[in-house]
Amino acid sequence: MGLTTGDYRIHSCYNKINGRRNVLNLDSGKVTNGTRIYTTVPDGTREQIWYYNKNRLYTEAQDSKYRNSKCLDRLDTSANYADIYDDNDAVNQELVFETVDSKKSIYRIKLANKNLYLTTNPSNASSTVGACTWQTLLTKAGEKLTQEWIFERLIRVEGMPDSLTTYYGGALIEYFSGCTGWEDGNFKKASREEPQGQNRDVKALAQKLYRKVFHMGTNASVTDGQCLYNLSGALACGQPGGLNGYFHYGIDMGRFKGASIYPYKDGTYFGKDPSCGAIGIKHSFKQGDYVFWYLHMDTSDFSADDGEFVSANESIGTVSDVGVSGNVHLHIEVQPLNERVPRNPRDNEVYVESERGRYFGAYDLLDFIAEE
Repeated sequence: MGLTTGDYRIHSCYNKINGRRNVLNLDSGKVTNGTRIYTTVPDGTREQIWYYNKNRLYTEAQDSKYRNSKCLDRLDTSANYADIYDDNDAVNQELVFETVDSKKSIYRIKLANKNLYLTTNPSNASSTVGACTWQTLLTKAGEKLTQEWIFERLIRVEGMPDSLTTYYGGALIEYFSGCTGWEDGNFKKASREEPQGQNRDVKALAQKLYRKVFHMGTNASVTDGQCLYNLSGALACGQPGGLNGYFHYGIDMGRFKGASIYPYKDGTYFGKDPSCGAIGIKHSFKQGDYVFWYLHMDTSDFSADDGEFVSANESIGTVSDVGVSGNVHLHIEVQPLNERVPRNPRDNEVYVESERGRYFGAYDLLDFIAEE
């Protein structure tokens, strides 16, 4: 399966820092002709997101102002630096993507009109910054990796609710893992309740979940800021807690500290993780049995034995600040039964849709709510 029109993070197969692969990066705030391209640690910013369209790679920097305008380019000198430039120089901008491993979405990026490949700095595999140039095809085992890139698909959603403006400067745009049920497009078009894709009524499903876990009436008022401010699979950027550049595993729900929390539905006790105030409840769905992890709670008044029945009418904790950096909130995520504690996004690296299916470190919570 080749590349499709859309947004990507482009990971180096060579440069790697503390287990994370560096990504193709543009200097923040320097979207001018001739700006150099390099690789560095993922941080979730738009300077690390590239829009593939008609055999070019365009920068998503600065609120997509330069989408289909400034693209990956070769500085036409003997230095062969990789930079960006106006979309007007086909010889140094039109690309061919040579498949290295289709299953892992690994490609070489070649200038169509020259025998040159995008290459990261081969001098230090553990460098925090790898300068990028255009070089002839390398054949030695170690050198080859400097010209190989993993394309990680991102989903670009516009028109996000006004409460979700934290990440990208109020632009109402958010990026999701390609392994989620989201599709490129506008959030407001997510209007039909279906278990897959953006045709779910995302807001209605999140409100339904919120009312259940906080034991509210079916018609109780719930604002976007309470139930939608951090969704499953969203690319984290500008957040406290060191998770920038990772995908959010669940849904965050705002409620005052001390508010009682209830399971989404009847289930059985699965386990706990005191470090993040987490209780795991196993719930049954058409898809099978999965664990809902409820995090950032004070669980001192709750106890249960493994496999013990837990009613949807039984409080499992209260909203607290255990394991929270920033706003107090409840976090809920869905994991398979082989995960005995909630997974940490930092344990994972690159998710490729063809390799992982719909799994990006957790399952999309709203798929389960849509089924009910």
